[in-house]
Amino acid sequence: MRRAVAILLMLLVTAGFGIAAEHGGDSHGSEDGGHANVDLWKTFNFTLLALGLGWLLKKFAGPYFRSRTKEIQQGIVEARRLKEEAEAKSAEMVERMSGLDAEITALRDSAKEEIGAEESRLKAETGQAAERMKANAEQEISSAAKQAKNDLRAYAAGLALELARQKARERMTPEVESGLIEAVIVDLERMK
Repeated sequence: MRRAVAILLMLLVTAGFGIAAEHGGDSHGSEDGGHANVDLWKTFNFTLLALGLGWLLKKFAGPYFRSRTKEIQQGIVEARRLKEEAEAKSAEMVERMSGLDAEITALRDSAKEEIGAEESRLKAETGQAAERMKANAEQEISSAAKQAKNDLRAYAAGLALELARQKARERMTPEVESGLIEAVIVDLERMK
């Protein structure tokens, strides 16, 4: 409130001095004194204008510049934070990229080991399957050979029996036949 009164008073004084200067303001009518009065009033008006502008700048420009400075400082802090985050991410990516070669090598080695293990397993399974097939084939061959031997023996026995029958028929006479019957009867009586 005091400032507003002071400003109003200064404006009135300035206006009063300006009016006095226009009318000559000097009761003596001296040209040099009138000219000096005008210069004095111009200087006083300029000083008053400069003080008024200074006060306005102090009142309004100061807070504006402070808030603007604060915004700029916050922007700088935010920019630093973002820069640090970007650098951290960049460092992390570089670290990941540097570890990528080792990871790829580890994956390749692991894949080679797995392939080797799978190959060994398949060879073992193939060997076992071949052994089983060989054992089955040997059993089948052995079984077929036994069956063939049995069949051959049976056939040979059948042939021998048939041959024996033919020979027995050729040699069989009624006297031999009655002698055989008597021999069988004697054998049966002994067994009793």
